[in-house]
Amino acid sequence: MNKAILGIIAGLLMGAAGTWLVLQKHPGLAKPAEKPEEKKEESIVQHDTNGVTFLKLDHDAQEKAGLKTEALSAAPLPSEVKAWGRVLDPTPLVAQMAEAATARATLEASRKEHDRLKLLVAQENAPARVLEAAAAALEKDVIAFDAANQKIQLAWGKEIMGDAPAFARSLITRETALVRVDVSAGEALKTLPAGAQVALLGAEDQPVEAQVLGAAPAADPLTQGQGFLLLLKKNPPAPGTALTAWLKIPGDPKKGILAPRAALLRFAGGVFVYVQTDDEKFERREVTLLRPAADGWFISGAVAAKDKVVTTGTQQLLSAEFKPKVAD
Repeated sequence: MNKAILGIIAGLLMGAAGTWLVLQKHPGLAKPAEKPEEKKEESIVQHDTNGVTFLKLDHDAQEKAGLKTEALSAAPLPSEVKAWGRVLDPTPLVAQMAEAATARATLEASRKEHDRLKLLVAQENAPARVLEAAAAALEKDVIAFDAANQKIQLAWGKEIMGDAPAFARSLITRETALVRVDVSAGEALKTLPAGAQVALLGAEDQPVEAQVLGAAPAADPLTQGQGFLLLLKKNPPAPGTALTAWLKIPGDPKKGILAPRAALLRFAGGVFVYVQTDDEKFERREVTLLRPAADGWFISGAVAAKDKVVTTGTQQLLSAEFKPKVAD
């Protein structure tokens, strides 16, 4: 028994001694190998000392995203006032014009009858009382005709009066459309606009010319702004269609900033551009659309002429900017 125990002890000692000798010859086996530190990738989304968010992309990343830029340009901004309105339902106006046309026909018949009876009385071929009745009927028809015209002028303005039958026919056949627009409350125009452009709400980059008929005879109970009546002759939309308008007013053109359409990014109810602030930095800035132009939009905001804005790859930049937030 004692010999067996002594043998076990001796074996353990010999094993420990052997292990010690191996570790002396191979010190790397004494502790597990340390894993090399993984290099943390730099985030595209960064913030400057003022807390402004920007995207940092090197040249290779810009090429991979297919980014292209173009400089904003300075251009003369026409002297205009923005207004909003809608296409009017022509039914009430057409009905009033029909009433006026009927009154005119009745008046013409009464006048001819009065003239005929006047001649007969002069020739003593009719009693005087017949002429008196005809004169009373004529006066009544004159009053009815004037009232019908005044009703139109009070509701639509005197500028509407003209070739009423032709005008009413063009409205009925949808060759033209009558439009009412109002400027913002508190902004009054001293003179009638010299011209106007209108566009469908949401499609402001496709404006068409409109003829200014005159001032609206009454204020809109909702907007309380100064109103104007316009006539659309090209592809008139249906009654009730909402419109944006630009009214031309006297004055020298102002200095404006023109942005390419491709640079404008609509997001979260606003309009933005990505400005390249240096070789690798891109900053998203909100702008305000002032009016469309043939090759872009006049804008205002934290931008200046000659600023380089992204025209291709804006969606990629937006996705990159908000991807970390989505992941979080």
